[in-house]
Amino acid sequence: MMAEQVQKIIIDDVERYWKAQLRAVDRWEWLTEHNVPRVDIEEAWEEVEEWTRLAEEINAEYNEQCNRRNCPHKNVIHHFEIDGTITICSDCGGWLDEDGYVYCYSDPIEEIY
Repeated sequence: MMAEQVQKIIIDDVERYWKAQLRAVDRWEWLTEHNVPRVDIEEAWEEVEEWTRLAEEINAEYNEQCNRRNCPHKNVIHHFEIDGTITICSDCGGWLDEDGYVYCYSDPIEEIY
């Protein structure tokens, strides 16, 4: 039995789903404004609901993937700047505020030797 591979979700994936949802909404609005048969409008609305569900699902998965609970943030780097200290986790790329809350994600920092 092969182990299931987990693909990393990137923000582009999330945006693609939300754009598909927006296209479905635009299509539904166009149909409602052009006297299309009710059954077609209802099918279009079902498509809107499905894309909304999928977009919310992948958005939630992306947020969970990036959630600070998934990383212990043991390898942090402190950058002392004029306007304050910036703390970055070199494992996950998260920027941590003074309370330890991660508010920005980037690619992990590569160490330079």
